[in-house]
Amino acid sequence: IKREYEVDTEAFLSLVQQGRDQGLLHAFANAFNQLQGANTVALLAADHDAILLTSSNGSLYFSLSASGHELAFASEKYILEQFIRHPKIESMFAGQQVRQILAPQAYAFTLSDLAAISFDLNHPPQGVSLAAIPPRAIEDRVIQHRKPAPSGAAPQSTSSWAKNDLFMHNV
Repeated sequence: IKREYEVDTEAFLSLVQQGRDQGLLHAFANAFNQLQGANTVALLAADHDAILLTSSNGSLYFSLSASGHELAFASEKYILEQFIRHPKIESMFAGQQVRQILAPQAYAFTLSDLAAISFDLNHPPQGVSLAAIPPRAIEDRVIQHRKPAPSGAAPQSTSSWAKNDLFMHNV
């Protein structure tokens, strides 16, 4: 693997890319099984109609809205629970449970309809493939905000996301 950056994500994505001839689910499972330590991954492939989620230490939670048109996920249950109870979106997630993803479980959600495919990373499903689509641009929409600095100190950056950047929404 030729690395250009000093981030673990680059190594993981290279491992996925190396196994793409087996299909995205198998490539994802094989790459994840080569990782060491605690890892939580959300993979949005530019050329497939899916987002894949898994965690080696159970630090990944998700909830589907009542309509099935929205998917929210977070690395902490409390954060996700607070998010889906936000007054502007709580009606979408009313009565929906928060689910934890425990190793070796993984999920693929099709972006077109958020249908869930649950699979075991040690035994990826045979004969299940995700729809290939024309490559799309994926944008990082994190908005950098500046905290007011104490007198004489430089402002500090924090990140926040707009409502639509926190969850998948299909209409």
